[in-house]
Amino acid sequence: MKQERIYKTILNGDKSEVLSISLEVLLKTIPSSVYRDLNWALLWFEAMVSNKFVYDLLPFENEIKNSSNGKLFSFEELLELSQEIKQGIEILIIADPDQNNLRKYESDEEMQKICFLTAELVDSSYWEISTRSEQLISILKQDLD
Repeated sequence: MKQERIYKTILNGDKSEVLSISLEVLLKTIPSSVYRDLNWALLWFEAMVSNKFVYDLLPFENEIKNSSNGKLFSFEELLELSQEIKQGIEILIIADPDQNNLRKYESDEEMQKICFLTAELVDSSYWEISTRSEQLISILKQDLD
């Protein structure tokens, strides 16, 4: 079996005190040629949201935290959800063509090795991105960092 290379980057955005790369901005940077072939899941979610947020926040966060597979979303649903986030605190999203790969993992290394894309917002400060696509990592770095 051929070992695929994993490309990683940290995205800090501009130098302002508040992270300039929201989940919405990150998602809108991913080309449709990439996202249309992927299944998406939220594995962790902690954020401040608008009053228009479609879910009751605490049960929503707990549902994701206590699930074994996270919460599945279409790309469009995830984009809609992202538009109601005032400030992301801790968010972990994974995406892969094989929906069976959308689950919680024992380690970040295993998750990054198996999933086509992982995007983790760490402490409202920066995004850790991992993907098997050199082209996608180049687009994200060029447009967001």
